[in-house]
Amino acid sequence: MILRGGDDGGDAAKVRTYGPELSISAVPTRKFSRRLNLAWLDARYRNFSNGGSSGQSFPGNDTEFAPYWNIDTGVEHHWPVEVGE
Repeated sequence: MILRGGDDGGDAAKVRTYGPELSISAVPTRKFSRRLNLAWLDARYRNFSNGGSSGQSFPGNDTEFAPYWNIDTGVEHHWPVEVGE
């Protein structure tokens, strides 16, 4: 389902995105591991005239719903499971 307010002015003609990403993982034992991911994103409209229903111009503005920072971390532990008798 797509919800919109008013007339949609179309897609942005050009968007520039760039940024680094770092992933680190460690496996200190055979049953235990952990990870850390870190990303930084710069996403800006390059060309988006008459954008949306308001008719505004958005070049140079940040894009919607694109986070500057993204951090993900996790751990895993594996338990041996015996199947059958």
